[in-house]
Amino acid sequence: MKSRLPSFLLLTCLALAYFLPRVYRIGQYVNPDEPAWLESSAAFYTALREGDWAATYRWAHPGVTTMWAGTFGILAQFPDFYEQTRERENFHFDRHLNEFGFNHLQLLAASRLFILAEHTAIFLGIALALRRLLGTAAAALGAAFIALDPFLFAHSRFLHAETFLPDLLFLAFLLYLLYLKDYRWRDVLLSGGVFAFSLLSKSPALLLLPALGLLSLLRMRQTRQSDAPLLFQDWLKANALWGLAALVVFVALWPAMWVQPLASLQKMAAYIFESSAGQHTSTMFYNGQVIPDGDLGFRFPWFYPVTFLWRTTPVVLVGLLLAFVALFGLNRVDRDVWLKRALLWFPLLFMLFLLPTAKKFDRYAIPIYPPLDVLAALGWLWAGNWLRQRWPALRARALPLVVYGFLIAAQALPVILHAPYYLSYYNPWLGGGPAALDVMMVGWGEGLDEAARYLNSQPGASKLNVAAWYAQSFNYHFDGYAVTIPIQFSVGGVPGWLLQQDYLVTYVAQWQRQASWPLLTYLEGFEPDYVVVIDGIEYVRIYNPRTMTPRP
Repeated sequence: MKSRLPSFLLLTCLALAYFLPRVYRIGQYVNPDEPAWLESSAAFYTALREGDWAATYRWAHPGVTTMWAGTFGILAQFPDFYEQTRERENFHFDRHLNEFGFNHLQLLAASRLFILAEHTAIFLGIALALRRLLGTAAAALGAAFIALDPFLFAHSRFLHAETFLPDLLFLAFLLYLLYLKDYRWRDVLLSGGVFAFSLLSKSPALLLLPALGLLSLLRMRQTRQSDAPLLFQDWLKANALWGLAALVVFVALWPAMWVQPLASLQKMAAYIFESSAGQHTSTMFYNGQVIPDGDLGFRFPWFYPVTFLWRTTPVVLVGLLLAFVALFGLNRVDRDVWLKRALLWFPLLFMLFLLPTAKKFDRYAIPIYPPLDVLAALGWLWAGNWLRQRWPALRARALPLVVYGFLIAAQALPVILHAPYYLSYYNPWLGGGPAALDVMMVGWGEGLDEAARYLNSQPGASKLNVAAWYAQSFNYHFDGYAVTIPIQFSVGGVPGWLLQQDYLVTYVAQWQRQASWPLLTYLEGFEPDYVVVIDGIEYVRIYNPRTMTPRP
Protein backbone atom coordinates (compact mmCIF):
# COMPACT_ATOMS: atom_id res chain seq x y z
CA MET A 1 0.00 0.00 0.00
CA LYS A 2 2.79 2.42 0.88
CA SER A 3 4.57 1.86 -2.42
CA ARG A 4 1.44 2.81 -4.37
CA LEU A 5 0.73 6.00 -2.42
CA PRO A 6 3.27 8.26 -4.22
CA SER A 7 1.91 7.15 -7.61
CA PHE A 8 -1.66 7.82 -6.47
CA LEU A 9 -0.72 11.29 -5.22
CA LEU A 10 1.12 12.04 -8.46
CA LEU A 11 -1.89 11.01 -10.55
CA THR A 12 -4.17 13.07 -8.33
CA CYS A 13 -1.99 16.15 -8.77
CA LEU A 14 -1.85 15.54 -12.52
CA ALA A 15 -5.64 15.21 -12.69
CA LEU A 16 -6.17 18.43 -10.75
CA ALA A 17 -3.62 20.28 -12.89
CA TYR A 18 -5.55 19.21 -15.99
CA PHE A 19 -9.08 19.71 -14.66
CA LEU A 20 -9.00 22.91 -12.61
CA PRO A 21 -7.73 25.38 -15.28
CA ARG A 22 -10.46 24.20 -17.64
CA VAL A 23 -13.21 25.02 -15.13
CA TYR A 24 -12.37 28.72 -15.36
CA ARG A 25 -15.47 30.55 -16.66
CA ILE A 26 -16.88 27.28 -17.94
CA GLY A 27 -20.13 28.94 -19.05
CA GLN A 28 -18.54 31.95 -20.74
CA TYR A 29 -19.81 31.45 -24.27
CA VAL A 30 -21.57 28.88 -26.43
CA ASN A 31 -20.46 27.55 -29.80
CA PRO A 32 -23.09 27.13 -32.54
CA ASP A 33 -23.22 23.33 -32.29
CA GLU A 34 -23.78 23.05 -28.55
CA PRO A 35 -27.49 24.00 -28.38
CA ALA A 36 -28.32 21.14 -30.75
CA TRP A 37 -26.19 18.70 -28.73
CA LEU A 38 -27.78 19.73 -25.44
CA GLU A 39 -31.25 19.28 -26.88
CA SER A 40 -30.22 15.92 -28.34
CA SER A 41 -28.91 14.89 -24.93
CA ALA A 42 -32.33 15.64 -23.45
CA ALA A 43 -34.03 13.57 -26.16
CA PHE A 44 -31.47 10.79 -25.66
CA TYR A 45 -32.25 10.67 -21.93
CA THR A 46 -36.00 10.69 -22.62
CA ALA A 47 -35.57 7.72 -24.98
CA LEU A 48 -33.60 5.88 -22.29
CA ARG A 49 -36.30 6.48 -19.68
CA GLU A 50 -39.05 5.34 -22.03
CA GLY A 51 -37.12 2.29 -23.20
CA ASP A 52 -37.33 3.52 -26.79
CA TRP A 53 -33.91 2.16 -27.73
CA ALA A 54 -34.24 3.00 -31.42
CA ALA A 55 -34.74 6.68 -30.52
CA THR A 56 -31.26 6.81 -28.94
CA TYR A 57 -30.05 7.18 -32.53
CA ARG A 58 -29.99 10.97 -32.79
CA TRP A 59 -27.11 11.71 -35.16
CA ALA A 60 -25.06 9.76 -37.65
CA HIS A 61 -21.89 11.13 -36.05
CA PRO A 62 -23.05 9.23 -33.79
CA GLY A 63 -22.11 11.49 -30.82
CA VAL A 64 -23.18 8.94 -28.20
CA THR A 65 -20.41 9.83 -25.73
CA THR A 66 -21.36 13.51 -26.07
CA MET A 67 -25.03 12.78 -25.37
CA TRP A 68 -24.19 10.64 -22.33
CA ALA A 69 -22.22 13.58 -20.90
CA GLY A 70 -25.09 15.93 -21.72
CA THR A 71 -27.53 13.56 -20.02
CA PHE A 72 -25.47 13.50 -16.82
CA GLY A 73 -25.22 17.29 -16.89
CA ILE A 74 -28.99 17.71 -17.24
CA LEU A 75 -29.67 15.28 -14.39
CA ALA A 76 -27.11 16.96 -12.12
CA GLN A 77 -29.02 20.25 -12.39
CA PHE A 78 -32.55 19.01 -13.06
CA PRO A 79 -33.01 15.51 -11.54
CA ASP A 80 -36.76 15.49 -12.26
CA PHE A 81 -36.33 16.54 -15.86
CA TYR A 82 -38.18 13.58 -17.33
CA GLU A 83 -41.08 13.57 -14.85
CA GLN A 84 -41.73 17.30 -15.07
CA THR A 85 -41.30 17.79 -18.80
CA ARG A 86 -43.49 14.76 -19.61
CA GLU A 87 -46.36 16.35 -17.69
CA ARG A 88 -46.26 19.50 -19.82
CA GLU A 89 -48.04 19.24 -23.13
CA ASN A 90 -46.06 20.15 -26.24
CA PHE A 91 -42.85 20.70 -24.28
CA HIS A 92 -40.15 22.25 -26.46
CA PHE A 93 -36.65 22.12 -24.99
CA ASP A 94 -35.46 25.25 -26.74
CA ARG A 95 -38.35 27.51 -25.71
CA HIS A 96 -39.99 26.10 -22.59
CA LEU A 97 -37.13 25.02 -20.33
CA ASN A 98 -37.12 28.28 -18.36
CA GLU A 99 -40.69 27.62 -17.24
CA PHE A 100 -39.27 25.04 -14.83
CA GLY A 101 -36.82 27.47 -13.25
CA PHE A 102 -33.77 26.38 -15.27
CA ASN A 103 -31.94 27.96 -18.16
CA HIS A 104 -29.98 26.36 -20.93
CA LEU A 105 -26.66 27.81 -19.81
CA GLN A 106 -26.96 26.12 -16.40
CA LEU A 107 -27.46 22.72 -17.98
CA LEU A 108 -24.74 23.29 -20.55
CA ALA A 109 -22.20 24.32 -17.89
CA ALA A 110 -23.03 21.21 -15.85
CA SER A 111 -22.65 19.03 -18.96
CA ARG A 112 -19.29 20.64 -19.66
CA LEU A 113 -18.13 19.67 -16.16
CA PHE A 114 -18.89 16.03 -16.96
CA ILE A 115 -17.05 16.48 -20.26
CA LEU A 116 -14.02 17.73 -18.31
CA ALA A 117 -14.19 14.87 -15.79
CA GLU A 118 -14.15 12.33 -18.62
CA HIS A 119 -11.36 14.19 -20.39
CA THR A 120 -9.31 14.11 -17.21
CA ALA A 121 -9.65 10.33 -16.94
CA ILE A 122 -8.63 9.90 -20.59
CA PHE A 123 -5.69 12.27 -20.12
CA LEU A 124 -4.41 10.19 -17.20
CA GLY A 125 -4.63 7.11 -19.40
CA ILE A 126 -2.59 8.88 -22.08
CA ALA A 127 0.06 9.92 -19.54
CA LEU A 128 0.40 6.36 -18.19
CA ALA A 129 0.59 4.88 -21.69
CA LEU A 130 3.24 7.43 -22.71
CA ARG A 131 5.29 6.56 -19.64
CA ARG A 132 5.35 2.89 -20.59
CA LEU A 133 6.12 3.65 -24.21
CA LEU A 134 8.65 6.47 -23.98
CA GLY A 135 9.77 6.86 -20.37
CA THR A 136 8.96 9.30 -17.59
CA ALA A 137 10.61 12.43 -19.03
CA ALA A 138 8.96 12.10 -22.44
CA ALA A 139 5.62 11.28 -20.85
CA ALA A 140 5.77 14.30 -18.54
CA LEU A 141 6.75 16.81 -21.23
CA GLY A 142 4.46 15.28 -23.86
CA ALA A 143 1.47 15.22 -21.50
CA ALA A 144 2.15 18.85 -20.55
CA PHE A 145 2.23 19.91 -24.21
CA ILE A 146 -1.10 18.13 -24.81
CA ALA A 147 -2.74 19.57 -21.71
CA LEU A 148 -1.68 23.12 -22.65
CA ASP A 149 -2.27 22.98 -26.39
CA PRO A 150 -4.64 25.96 -26.91
CA PHE A 151 -6.65 24.25 -29.67
CA LEU A 152 -7.13 21.07 -27.64
CA PHE A 153 -7.74 23.13 -24.49
CA ALA A 154 -10.59 25.01 -26.18
CA HIS A 155 -12.33 21.94 -27.59
CA SER A 156 -12.02 19.95 -24.37
CA ARG A 157 -14.55 22.37 -22.79
CA PHE A 158 -17.28 22.00 -25.43
CA LEU A 159 -20.32 19.74 -25.65
CA HIS A 160 -19.92 18.70 -29.27
CA ALA A 161 -18.96 15.74 -31.44
CA GLU A 162 -15.21 16.37 -31.60
CA THR A 163 -14.71 16.90 -27.89
CA PHE A 164 -13.62 13.34 -27.04
CA LEU A 165 -12.33 12.25 -30.44
CA PRO A 166 -8.67 13.42 -30.28
CA ASP A 167 -7.91 12.09 -26.79
CA LEU A 168 -9.77 8.79 -27.17
CA LEU A 169 -8.28 8.12 -30.58
CA PHE A 170 -4.78 8.89 -29.34
CA LEU A 171 -5.20 6.64 -26.28
CA ALA A 172 -6.42 3.77 -28.48
CA PHE A 173 -3.41 4.35 -30.75
CA LEU A 174 -0.94 4.36 -27.83
CA LEU A 175 -2.38 1.18 -26.33
CA TYR A 176 -2.07 -0.56 -29.69
CA LEU A 177 1.55 0.59 -29.93
CA LEU A 178 2.11 -0.92 -26.50
CA TYR A 179 0.81 -4.22 -27.82
CA LEU A 180 3.16 -4.02 -30.81
CA LYS A 181 6.01 -3.35 -28.37
CA ASP A 182 5.30 -5.82 -25.53
CA TYR A 183 2.74 -8.28 -27.04
CA ARG A 184 0.39 -8.04 -24.03
CA TRP A 185 -3.22 -9.10 -24.62
CA ARG A 186 -4.42 -6.60 -22.01
CA ASP A 187 -3.17 -3.70 -24.12
CA VAL A 188 -4.91 -4.86 -27.26
CA LEU A 189 -8.20 -5.39 -25.40
CA LEU A 190 -8.01 -1.94 -23.84
CA SER A 191 -7.16 -0.42 -27.21
CA GLY A 192 -10.21 -1.99 -28.82
CA GLY A 193 -12.48 -0.79 -26.02
CA VAL A 194 -11.14 2.77 -26.16
CA PHE A 195 -11.47 2.76 -29.96
CA ALA A 196 -15.17 1.92 -29.53
CA PHE A 197 -15.57 5.00 -27.33
CA SER A 198 -13.89 7.11 -30.04
CA LEU A 199 -16.15 5.65 -32.74
CA LEU A 200 -19.18 6.34 -30.54
CA SER A 201 -17.97 9.95 -30.47
CA LYS A 202 -17.52 10.48 -34.21
CA SER A 203 -17.18 8.25 -37.24
CA PRO A 204 -13.79 9.61 -38.50
CA ALA A 205 -12.33 7.39 -35.76
CA LEU A 206 -12.44 4.70 -38.46
CA LEU A 207 -9.41 6.39 -40.02
CA LEU A 208 -7.36 4.84 -37.22
CA LEU A 209 -7.79 1.35 -38.74
CA PRO A 210 -5.57 1.76 -41.83
CA ALA A 211 -2.95 3.49 -39.69
CA LEU A 212 -2.84 0.54 -37.26
CA GLY A 213 -2.69 -1.91 -40.16
CA LEU A 214 0.27 -0.14 -41.75
CA LEU A 215 2.13 0.12 -38.44
CA SER A 216 1.57 -3.59 -37.81
CA LEU A 217 3.08 -4.52 -41.17
CA LEU A 218 6.10 -2.30 -40.51
CA ARG A 219 6.52 -3.81 -37.06
CA MET A 220 6.34 -7.38 -38.39
CA ARG A 221 8.98 -6.56 -40.97
CA GLN A 222 11.20 -4.92 -38.35
CA THR A 223 11.05 -7.87 -35.92
CA ARG A 224 11.44 -10.60 -38.55
CA GLN A 225 15.09 -11.27 -37.65
CA SER A 226 14.79 -10.55 -33.91
CA ASP A 227 14.49 -12.94 -30.96
CA ALA A 228 10.83 -12.01 -30.46
CA PRO A 229 9.26 -11.56 -33.90
CA LEU A 230 5.65 -10.45 -34.31
CA LEU A 231 4.09 -13.47 -36.01
CA PHE A 232 1.23 -12.97 -38.41
CA GLN A 233 -0.97 -15.57 -36.72
CA ASP A 234 -0.46 -13.94 -33.31
CA TRP A 235 -1.28 -10.57 -34.83
CA LEU A 236 -4.51 -12.00 -36.29
CA LYS A 237 -5.54 -13.39 -32.88
CA ALA A 238 -4.76 -10.09 -31.21
CA ASN A 239 -6.82 -8.16 -33.75
CA ALA A 240 -9.71 -10.57 -33.31
CA LEU A 241 -9.67 -9.74 -29.59
CA TRP A 242 -9.31 -6.04 -30.42
CA GLY A 243 -12.38 -6.17 -32.68
CA LEU A 244 -14.38 -8.17 -30.11
CA ALA A 245 -13.63 -5.64 -27.36
CA ALA A 246 -14.57 -2.77 -29.68
CA LEU A 247 -17.83 -4.47 -30.68
CA VAL A 248 -18.88 -5.22 -27.10
CA VAL A 249 -18.31 -1.64 -25.90
CA PHE A 250 -19.86 -0.09 -29.02
CA VAL A 251 -23.06 -2.12 -28.70
CA ALA A 252 -23.30 -1.86 -24.91
CA LEU A 253 -23.20 1.94 -24.81
CA TRP A 254 -25.51 2.64 -27.74
CA PRO A 255 -28.99 1.17 -27.17
CA ALA A 256 -29.96 1.80 -30.81
CA MET A 257 -27.60 -1.07 -31.67
CA TRP A 258 -29.70 -3.43 -29.52
CA VAL A 259 -32.77 -3.15 -31.73
CA GLN A 260 -31.71 -1.62 -35.06
CA PRO A 261 -28.03 -2.47 -35.58
CA LEU A 262 -28.07 -2.62 -39.38
CA ALA A 263 -30.17 0.49 -39.84
CA SER A 264 -27.97 2.49 -37.45
CA LEU A 265 -24.78 1.37 -39.18
CA GLN A 266 -26.23 2.09 -42.61
CA LYS A 267 -27.06 5.63 -41.55
CA MET A 268 -23.54 6.06 -40.22
CA ALA A 269 -22.07 4.79 -43.49
CA ALA A 270 -24.30 7.11 -45.51
CA TYR A 271 -23.20 10.04 -43.35
CA ILE A 272 -19.52 9.20 -43.86
CA PHE A 273 -20.00 9.09 -47.62
CA GLU A 274 -22.04 12.30 -47.74
CA SER A 275 -19.55 14.14 -45.51
CA SER A 276 -16.62 13.21 -47.72
CA ALA A 277 -18.34 13.72 -51.06
CA GLY A 278 -21.00 16.28 -50.22
CA GLN A 279 -20.69 20.02 -50.00
CA HIS A 280 -21.28 22.40 -47.15
CA THR A 281 -24.73 23.93 -47.11
CA SER A 282 -23.41 27.47 -47.52
CA THR A 283 -20.40 29.41 -48.68
CA MET A 284 -16.98 28.79 -47.16
CA PHE A 285 -13.93 31.00 -46.74
CA TYR A 286 -10.30 29.95 -47.09
CA ASN A 287 -7.05 31.67 -48.07
CA GLY A 288 -8.75 34.95 -48.92
CA GLN A 289 -11.34 33.31 -51.15
CA VAL A 290 -15.08 32.90 -50.76
CA ILE A 291 -16.07 29.45 -52.06
CA PRO A 292 -19.76 29.74 -53.04
CA ASP A 293 -20.37 25.99 -53.41
CA GLY A 294 -18.66 25.19 -50.10
CA ASP A 295 -16.64 22.41 -51.77
CA LEU A 296 -12.98 22.52 -50.69
CA GLY A 297 -12.07 18.95 -51.65
CA PHE A 298 -8.91 18.46 -53.71
CA ARG A 299 -8.91 22.15 -54.64
CA PHE A 300 -7.14 23.01 -51.38
CA PRO A 301 -4.84 20.07 -50.54
CA TRP A 302 -2.89 22.06 -47.94
CA PHE A 303 -5.93 23.07 -45.93
CA TYR A 304 -5.20 20.96 -42.84
CA PRO A 305 -1.41 21.48 -42.76
CA VAL A 306 -1.99 25.23 -43.04
CA THR A 307 -4.63 25.31 -40.32
CA PHE A 308 -2.32 23.29 -38.08
CA LEU A 309 0.41 25.92 -38.53
CA TRP A 310 -2.06 28.62 -37.48
CA ARG A 311 -3.47 26.69 -34.52
CA THR A 312 -0.30 25.23 -33.00
CA THR A 313 2.30 27.04 -30.90
CA PRO A 314 5.91 28.09 -31.63
CA VAL A 315 7.12 25.66 -28.93
CA VAL A 316 5.52 22.74 -30.78
CA LEU A 317 6.73 23.87 -34.20
CA VAL A 318 10.37 24.09 -33.07
CA GLY A 319 10.04 20.75 -31.27
CA LEU A 320 8.68 19.11 -34.42
CA LEU A 321 11.63 20.41 -36.44
CA LEU A 322 14.04 18.98 -33.85
CA ALA A 323 12.15 15.68 -33.82
CA PHE A 324 12.34 15.42 -37.61
CA VAL A 325 16.11 15.90 -37.46
CA ALA A 326 16.39 13.27 -34.74
CA LEU A 327 14.16 10.63 -36.35
CA PHE A 328 15.41 10.89 -39.92
CA GLY A 329 18.84 12.44 -39.59
CA LEU A 330 21.25 12.16 -36.71
CA ASN A 331 19.59 9.69 -34.34
CA ARG A 332 19.55 6.38 -36.25
CA VAL A 333 20.74 4.11 -33.45
CA ASP A 334 17.63 4.44 -31.27
CA ARG A 335 16.20 0.93 -30.85
CA ASP A 336 12.65 2.26 -30.38
CA VAL A 337 12.81 4.76 -33.22
CA TRP A 338 9.85 2.98 -34.88
CA LEU A 339 7.66 3.96 -31.92
CA LYS A 340 8.55 7.60 -32.29
CA ARG A 341 8.14 7.59 -36.05
CA ALA A 342 4.68 6.11 -35.53
CA LEU A 343 3.72 9.38 -33.82
CA LEU A 344 4.38 11.06 -37.16
CA TRP A 345 2.87 8.43 -39.48
CA PHE A 346 -0.52 8.53 -37.79
CA PRO A 347 -1.22 12.29 -38.24
CA LEU A 348 0.17 12.20 -41.78
CA LEU A 349 -2.12 9.31 -42.73
CA PHE A 350 -5.07 10.97 -41.01
CA MET A 351 -4.60 14.19 -42.99
CA LEU A 352 -4.12 12.19 -46.18
CA PHE A 353 -7.48 10.46 -45.71
CA LEU A 354 -9.14 13.83 -45.06
CA LEU A 355 -7.69 15.29 -48.26
CA PRO A 356 -10.59 14.46 -50.64
CA THR A 357 -13.37 15.51 -48.26
CA ALA A 358 -15.44 18.39 -49.59
CA LYS A 359 -16.45 19.76 -46.20
CA LYS A 360 -13.45 21.06 -44.24
CA PHE A 361 -13.09 22.82 -40.89
CA ASP A 362 -9.93 23.16 -38.82
CA ARG A 363 -11.47 21.10 -35.99
CA TYR A 364 -11.97 18.06 -38.24
CA ALA A 365 -8.21 17.41 -38.07
CA ILE A 366 -8.02 17.76 -34.29
CA PRO A 367 -6.85 14.11 -33.80
CA ILE A 368 -3.45 15.05 -35.27
CA TYR A 369 -2.65 17.45 -32.42
CA PRO A 370 -1.92 15.04 -29.50
CA PRO A 371 0.63 12.86 -31.39
CA LEU A 372 2.36 15.90 -32.86
CA ASP A 373 2.53 17.53 -29.41
CA VAL A 374 4.23 14.42 -28.02
CA LEU A 375 6.56 14.26 -31.01
CA ALA A 376 7.53 17.90 -30.36
CA ALA A 377 8.30 17.02 -26.74
CA LEU A 378 10.57 14.20 -27.96
CA GLY A 379 12.35 16.67 -30.23
CA TRP A 380 13.12 18.99 -27.34
CA LEU A 381 14.28 16.09 -25.16
CA TRP A 382 16.55 14.76 -27.88
CA ALA A 383 18.06 18.24 -28.43
CA GLY A 384 18.69 18.60 -24.71
CA ASN A 385 20.41 15.20 -24.48
CA TRP A 386 22.48 15.96 -27.58
CA LEU A 387 23.71 19.24 -26.11
CA ARG A 388 24.53 17.72 -22.72
CA GLN A 389 26.64 15.02 -24.33
CA ARG A 390 28.79 17.64 -26.07
CA TRP A 391 29.02 20.31 -23.36
CA PRO A 392 29.75 18.95 -19.85
CA ALA A 393 28.81 22.32 -18.35
CA LEU A 394 25.19 21.59 -19.27
CA ARG A 395 25.04 18.35 -17.26
CA ALA A 396 23.88 19.96 -14.02
CA ARG A 397 20.85 18.11 -12.69
CA ALA A 398 18.74 21.21 -12.17
CA LEU A 399 19.32 22.66 -15.63
CA PRO A 400 17.01 20.30 -17.58
CA LEU A 401 14.20 20.97 -15.09
CA VAL A 402 14.62 24.72 -15.57
CA VAL A 403 14.70 24.44 -19.37
CA TYR A 404 11.73 22.10 -19.63
CA GLY A 405 9.85 24.19 -17.07
CA PHE A 406 10.42 27.19 -19.32
CA LEU A 407 9.08 25.25 -22.33
CA ILE A 408 5.95 24.26 -20.42
CA ALA A 409 5.45 27.88 -19.36
CA ALA A 410 5.86 29.02 -22.98
CA GLN A 411 3.30 26.42 -24.08
CA ALA A 412 0.91 27.62 -21.37
CA LEU A 413 1.24 31.30 -22.26
CA PRO A 414 -1.30 31.32 -25.14
CA VAL A 415 -3.85 29.56 -22.93
CA ILE A 416 -3.36 32.18 -20.20
CA LEU A 417 -3.43 35.18 -22.54
CA HIS A 418 -6.49 34.08 -24.51
CA ALA A 419 -8.69 32.84 -21.65
CA PRO A 420 -11.59 32.23 -21.82
CA TYR A 421 -11.78 32.66 -25.61
CA TYR A 422 -9.14 30.03 -26.30
CA LEU A 423 -10.11 29.68 -29.97
CA SER A 424 -9.09 33.29 -30.53
CA TYR A 425 -5.46 32.11 -30.39
CA TYR A 426 -3.59 32.02 -33.71
CA ASN A 427 0.12 31.44 -34.11
CA PRO A 428 1.91 34.77 -33.50
CA TRP A 429 4.74 33.71 -35.84
CA LEU A 430 2.23 33.89 -38.69
CA GLY A 431 0.76 37.21 -37.58
CA GLY A 432 -1.80 36.16 -34.96
CA GLY A 433 -5.53 36.73 -35.17
CA PRO A 434 -5.62 39.81 -37.45
CA ALA A 435 -3.55 37.98 -40.08
CA ALA A 436 -5.61 34.80 -39.71
CA LEU A 437 -8.66 36.74 -40.91
CA ASP A 438 -7.22 36.70 -44.43
CA VAL A 439 -6.50 32.97 -44.43
CA MET A 440 -9.07 30.93 -42.52
CA MET A 441 -12.57 31.12 -41.10
CA VAL A 442 -12.57 32.81 -37.70
CA GLY A 443 -15.12 32.69 -34.91
CA TRP A 444 -17.16 29.89 -33.38
CA GLY A 445 -19.31 31.78 -30.91
CA GLU A 446 -16.62 33.88 -29.20
CA GLY A 447 -17.91 37.33 -28.29
CA LEU A 448 -21.62 36.61 -28.67
CA ASP A 449 -21.89 36.48 -24.89
CA GLU A 450 -20.49 40.02 -24.62
CA ALA A 451 -22.88 41.19 -27.33
CA ALA A 452 -25.79 39.70 -25.39
CA ARG A 453 -24.64 41.43 -22.19
CA TYR A 454 -24.60 44.75 -24.04
CA LEU A 455 -28.20 44.29 -25.20
CA ASN A 456 -29.23 43.04 -21.75
CA SER A 457 -28.13 46.43 -20.42
CA GLN A 458 -30.57 48.24 -22.72
CA PRO A 459 -34.03 49.32 -21.45
CA GLY A 460 -36.66 46.61 -21.84
CA ALA A 461 -34.08 44.07 -23.00
CA SER A 462 -36.40 41.08 -22.63
CA LYS A 463 -38.87 42.62 -25.09
CA LEU A 464 -36.38 43.74 -27.74
CA ASN A 465 -36.79 42.46 -31.30
CA VAL A 466 -33.39 41.10 -32.27
CA ALA A 467 -32.07 39.14 -35.25
CA ALA A 468 -28.67 37.50 -34.85
CA TRP A 469 -26.18 35.29 -36.61
CA TYR A 470 -25.76 32.07 -34.56
CA ALA A 471 -28.97 33.06 -32.78
CA GLN A 472 -29.22 29.83 -30.78
CA SER A 473 -25.83 30.48 -29.18
CA PHE A 474 -26.69 34.13 -28.65
CA ASN A 475 -29.98 33.25 -26.92
CA TYR A 476 -28.16 31.31 -24.19
CA HIS A 477 -26.96 34.70 -22.88
CA PHE A 478 -29.69 37.07 -24.06
CA ASP A 479 -32.57 37.98 -21.73
CA GLY A 480 -34.98 38.12 -24.66
CA TYR A 481 -35.28 35.91 -27.71
CA ALA A 482 -33.43 36.52 -30.98
CA VAL A 483 -34.42 35.13 -34.36
CA THR A 484 -31.89 33.88 -36.89
CA ILE A 485 -30.61 36.03 -39.74
CA PRO A 486 -31.18 33.94 -42.89
CA ILE A 487 -28.11 32.66 -44.73
CA GLN A 488 -29.61 33.58 -48.10
CA PHE A 489 -32.33 35.98 -49.20
CA SER A 490 -34.72 35.67 -52.08
CA VAL A 491 -34.35 38.09 -54.99
CA GLY A 492 -35.31 41.59 -53.98
CA GLY A 493 -32.71 42.69 -51.46
CA VAL A 494 -32.95 42.86 -47.69
CA PRO A 495 -36.29 41.66 -46.24
CA GLY A 496 -38.25 44.45 -44.63
CA TRP A 497 -38.77 42.53 -41.38
CA LEU A 498 -35.02 42.53 -40.77
CA LEU A 499 -34.79 46.32 -40.99
CA GLN A 500 -37.70 46.62 -38.57
CA GLN A 501 -35.77 44.85 -35.79
CA ASP A 502 -34.59 46.79 -32.77
CA TYR A 503 -31.10 45.33 -33.23
CA LEU A 504 -29.14 43.27 -35.75
CA VAL A 505 -26.21 41.18 -34.48
CA THR A 506 -23.74 40.20 -37.22
CA TYR A 507 -20.70 37.96 -36.83
CA VAL A 508 -17.18 37.63 -38.23
CA ALA A 509 -17.75 34.21 -39.86
CA GLN A 510 -20.76 35.73 -41.59
CA TRP A 511 -18.70 38.59 -43.04
CA GLN A 512 -15.92 36.30 -44.19
CA ARG A 513 -18.26 33.94 -46.00
CA GLN A 514 -20.41 36.78 -47.34
CA ALA A 515 -23.47 34.99 -46.03
CA SER A 516 -26.59 37.20 -46.16
CA TRP A 517 -24.55 39.44 -48.45
CA PRO A 518 -27.37 41.90 -49.36
CA LEU A 519 -27.70 42.71 -45.66
CA LEU A 520 -23.93 43.03 -45.23
CA THR A 521 -23.73 45.32 -48.27
CA TYR A 522 -26.51 47.48 -46.85
CA LEU A 523 -24.87 47.71 -43.42
CA GLU A 524 -21.50 48.74 -44.87
CA GLY A 525 -22.76 52.30 -45.08
CA PHE A 526 -23.48 52.59 -41.36
CA GLU A 527 -21.60 52.67 -38.08
CA PRO A 528 -22.42 49.85 -35.65
CA ASP A 529 -23.78 50.78 -32.23
CA TYR A 530 -21.41 48.35 -30.53
CA VAL A 531 -18.42 46.23 -31.58
CA VAL A 532 -16.92 43.26 -29.74
CA VAL A 533 -13.14 43.04 -30.24
CA ILE A 534 -11.14 40.05 -28.96
CA ASP A 535 -7.37 39.82 -29.41
CA GLY A 536 -7.36 42.37 -32.21
CA ILE A 537 -10.24 40.77 -34.14
CA GLU A 538 -13.71 42.28 -34.57
CA TYR A 539 -16.03 39.38 -33.77
CA VAL A 540 -19.45 41.02 -33.43
CA ARG A 541 -21.11 44.18 -34.72
CA ILE A 542 -24.45 45.33 -33.35
CA TYR A 543 -26.64 47.67 -35.42
CA ASN A 544 -29.87 49.49 -34.60
CA PRO A 545 -31.62 49.81 -37.99
CA ARG A 546 -33.84 52.63 -36.70
CA THR A 547 -31.05 54.90 -35.51
CA MET A 548 -28.09 53.88 -37.68
CA THR A 549 -25.54 56.61 -38.30
CA PRO A 550 -24.08 56.77 -41.85
CA ARG A 551 -20.35 56.18 -42.05
CA PRO A 552 -18.26 59.26 -42.86
